[in-house]
Order: sequence, then C-alpha cells, then structure tokens
Amino acid sequence: MAFRIGEVRPLQLEVEGTADRVAPASSAYRPPVSHHRVDIVCFSLDRSRPEDESVLAPEERERADRFRFAQDRRRYVTGRAELRRRLSDRCGDLPGQLQLVVGPQGKPRLAAHRSVDFNLSHSGGWALLAITSGVTVGIDIEAVQPGIAGSGVAEHFFAPAEVRHLLSLPGRDRDQAFVECWTRKEAYLKGKGGGLSLPLDGFEVSFGPGRPARLLRSDTDPFDCHTWTLVDLSEIVPPRFVAALAVHEKADGVTFGLTADE
Repeated sequence: MAFRIGEVRPLQLEVEGTADRVAPASSAYRPPVSHHRVDIVCFSLDRSRPEDESVLAPEERERADRFRFAQDRRRYVTGRAELRRRLSDRCGDLPGQLQLVVGPQGKPRLAAHRSVDFNLSHSGGWALLAITSGVTVGIDIEAVQPGIAGSGVAEHFFAPAEVRHLLSLPGRDRDQAFVECWTRKEAYLKGKGGGLSLPLDGFEVSFGPGRPARLLRSDTDPFDCHTWTLVDLSEIVPPRFVAALAVHEKADGVTFGLTADE
C-alpha cells in the first residue's frame, strides 16, 4: 500500500478474508460510512528548533535534564515539542498550555480534550505520531536490527504460532518479519493502554511476506479481532525501519492524513 506524503484518503487494506468489494451502481443503497480521520506524522528527532524547550511543561524540562547524553536530551525535547505543536493544531490551544496527563491504563492523554487520542513512538533518530478524535490509536516504530530474529526474544515473548511462522520463513526474511510482528503487537498494546497487564503471547498478529497486518487472536478480548484494525506503516518511515498502527475501528471507518520529513 503506497502513500503520497500529505495525502488524505479512506483506508484500504488487503486483510485476509475481509476485503470489501466496491458495490456496482445497481446495488441496493448502503448508508455512507462515518470516517474517523487519523493524522500520522513521521519526523526526525535530529531537526530541532530553537523554541522547542520553551513549549515544554516544567516536568518535561526536568526529565530532559536527567538525560546523561546530550543527543538523548535533544531528541527527547524535539519529540515532546513536536507532539505539543501537533496537538495544538488539532485542539486550538497554545502548545505550552496543553496539559498532558496519564490515563488509568497508563496511556498519556489531554486533560481538557478527552475526545482527542494520540500516541507517540520513537526509535533512534525518528519518531512516529498518530492523532485522532473519537477513536483509540496505538503506534510503534522500530529499527530492523541484523540478527534480531535469532536472539531468542521471539521464543520468550511471542505466541507459539507466531514463533512457528517466524521460523518457517527463509533466513533472509526473518529479521524484517520479527520487527513486523513486534511493532504490530506493540501498537495494539499501546492502543489498549494495558501495557504489561496484557501478555505478548496472549494474542497473535499476522506478519511476514504476503501477510497483511491483522489481529488474529486475543485471549483477553476475543472480539477485538473484529473491532481493531492493524496497519503496516513501513512505507512512510525510513529504510530499515518498520512501523505499525492500531485503530479501534473497522478498516472502512478510517481515513488517513499522512505527513513525513523529506
């Protein structure tokens, strides 16, 4: 699924067994779907602005000062400042006046704009942000590390069926497939807000060549397989990175707005 930067369009997915067909003109009338727009922004954490630190809250500045290395501090400040600017665009409040709090499930949210949901992820010098209203989202970006598939992490954390599928793939595909599985699971977890209370082996996602992103099984919430949509976002992130989005909405109810650093 190829995206053009700045494009806004309905989400179209190749989901196994659930792809909708376009109805011919003679078909019975179907009510229009009410779309939820999800704005997705991929940006570099190494492109800071002089005013970045001035828009942060006091607790964010205190956390920034606890970083040991200057690069880590700068990237943290850049990420938080860009998050605030994007939320400001959505809500209309000044970036420095937004109050960010932690919800009951540990997920950050806006204190004064309860309908707005957002999620931020970063890996190395890149960040990925999703912002929407009326639905819940989770997002994750990770770098593909050579040899990660053979590190034993999958056997320790993934569901048995996921491990079997990973090991069935050709060696050249395994590192990419591992990170696809990891980001899709993390995006779902972050969207749910459950953190460690949801075991990684308690649900399954599809991944690997020719397998569109999909939630296949969830032990704690079986109906989530019908109400959560997983999306591969790897085509809007830099090479050797993989990214995924989870949206608590069916695929035909989502519209994307996409922005990325050139």
